Amino acid sequence: MIKKNLKSRRFRLRSNYYNYLLGLLASYSTAEPLLRLVMGLSLFNPSRKTGFAPFEMTSSIIEALSWCSMLILIGLETRIYIREFRWYVRFGVLYVLVGDVVLLNLILGVTDSYSRLVFLPFTRSILYSLLFNSI
Repeated sequence: MIKKNLKSRRFRLRSNYYNYLLGLLASYSTAEPLLRLVMGLSLFNPSRKTGFAPFEMTSSIIEALSWCSMLILIGLETRIYIREFRWYVRFGVLYVLVGDVVLLNLILGVTDSYSRLVFLPFTRSILYSLLFNSI
C-alpha cells in the first residue's frame, strides 16, 4: 500500500512507546506457541498419553509465524504507517481472537482435566491478544 497507492496518507508517531508495548505483546504471542511445542503442552490432549494432534502442530507453527510477521510489521511502523492498513491488520487479529475465545469456551467445560501448566499460558495468550487489539 505504501508504494503502489500514492493517494494514501502516511503518518508518523510522535512517540514509539505505543509500538514498543505492541511489540512486547506480539513477541510474547510469538514465543507462546513455540514454547508449547518445545515443552510438549497440548491443548487437545490433556492426558499426555500421545503426542500432539497433527493439526495442532501445524496451527501452532502458523500462529507463531503470523505473530512474527506482526512483530516485523510493528517494527516497520515505528518509521511510517498508513492508518487504513493498520485497521486491516487489527481486523485479522480480532478474527483470530474470536476463534480463541470459542476454543477457551470449549476448554472451560473440561477444566478439571487440564493442568495449570497448559491452561494458564493459553488464557494468558488470549488476554494479550485482547490487549493487543484494544490498544
